[in-house]
Amino acid sequence: MKPWDEKDLLSHVRAALERADQLRHEHELADVGRKEFGQLSEMELERRRLEALEPGLTQVAWGPDGEVLGPEHYAVPR
Repeated sequence: MKPWDEKDLLSHVRAALERADQLRHEHELADVGRKEFGQLSEMELERRRLEALEPGLTQVAWGPDGEVLGPEHYAVPR
């Protein structure tokens, strides 16, 4: 609610960012475990790692002649 206390707001934002980092780390560990149990290929593990770093990086739109189309030809989820 307004007005807010700046220190309190910063504390909440910092806590949310720390939680997001923790969840990302837990997902990475779970994926490594899935790979170890043969439930996830090395290629899929790497694709997930890259996608976490840069969302949309591994999604490619191909043209009819095999060319790579630019981002204006497909929607990248945000």
